[in-house]
Amino acid sequence: MAKKEYDFVILGSGLSALLVAQTLRKSHKSFKIIDSTELLGGHLRAPDAPLTIERSLKLFWKDDLTIEALDYLNSTFLDLNLETETRELPPITFDKGHFQPFVGFGKKQPKYSDQIDRYTLSDRIFLNHGPITWLTELTEGLEDFTILNAQNISITKTEDGGISIEYNRGKKLHCDRVIYTAPIENLSNYLCESELSPRLIQKIAKTPLWSSIGIDFIHSEQICDHETLNVLVGGTDSSEPCIGVFHPPVEVDGKLKQVSQWQGFVDKESGQDSDQAGHLLREIKKQVKRAYPQALKKVDFERILFSQNDHGFIETKVTNSITLPGFDRFHVVSGNSIAPGGIVGEILAVKRLLQIPEITSLLCDSAIQAEISCSPNPETLSGTHF
Repeated sequence: MAKKEYDFVILGSGLSALLVAQTLRKSHKSFKIIDSTELLGGHLRAPDAPLTIERSLKLFWKDDLTIEALDYLNSTFLDLNLETETRELPPITFDKGHFQPFVGFGKKQPKYSDQIDRYTLSDRIFLNHGPITWLTELTEGLEDFTILNAQNISITKTEDGGISIEYNRGKKLHCDRVIYTAPIENLSNYLCESELSPRLIQKIAKTPLWSSIGIDFIHSEQICDHETLNVLVGGTDSSEPCIGVFHPPVEVDGKLKQVSQWQGFVDKESGQDSDQAGHLLREIKKQVKRAYPQALKKVDFERILFSQNDHGFIETKVTNSITLPGFDRFHVVSGNSIAPGGIVGEILAVKRLLQIPEITSLLCDSAIQAEISCSPNPETLSGTHF
């Protein structure tokens, strides 16, 4: 019988992993975060740039799910005093030489139009502290709880009902439960096929997921005087649509600089094709230049980002458990397991986990008790059955 070393192991290191980790830390539970990356933070962590720029577009829209997620994040996890301001900013497009309201794609409907549709809501939420600023607080105190750069991770059940995790070709640890926060489509990288239901394998294979390819610019002068979302469709039937915004200009050494961020999409198969990615990047630049002729003439800095399968979610039936069948201590808390995916999905997935009675009961003997209801209303409980 394997000796249990930890109460929990968290697989992944993005937003949902950090939220769970801080909950466990405050609950005085033993745990480890295991991930193949070098730094905590996932898509919240952006590569270095001369100015603070979020990693790709981090926009929030006023709908019930977003409001629920931000309220929960602010009240339960952050001391930043997250404040929101809602502005009505209907998206615009550029056509026939001038800007006009974007009212849809018409006959030029892209395959990923449902992903762009969410960006085209009129009421946008602006935050006084964006996601990139959450990192400092959410990673605080976690240095001794991490195993990063872990490779060849495999997970198996032990005879006593616990879980064994092997990594780096021979290293092992044992825990009572796993909180899986990585994308659902990567489950087969960690579990043998016998642990996954044929239904889930089929659903993963059939569900369309989209990777985003983005370009961030720092312009050496102000290009645009508004923060409205641009949906640039292009002038030909073969043009790939992209979306983007200009952020408010900032003064640096007495000169105005302005950041703009642009993003296009490719399907999960094309995301690995460098030719396809290169084509999309050229299309984005072409459309930005077409709508804003001066934009690419005045660039101090350019950053290209690829985020694999970061748009879309794998829809699942909701029950009162979020574990794999026959693996009742393996909890799936992936951001793309709950609509609408992305940051909102990650926060709501954690909220759902912390409302499960068996998890709540494990945490209610600690300082976190004031933040997690020990008697959740059964009508509010939700989970995922795979």
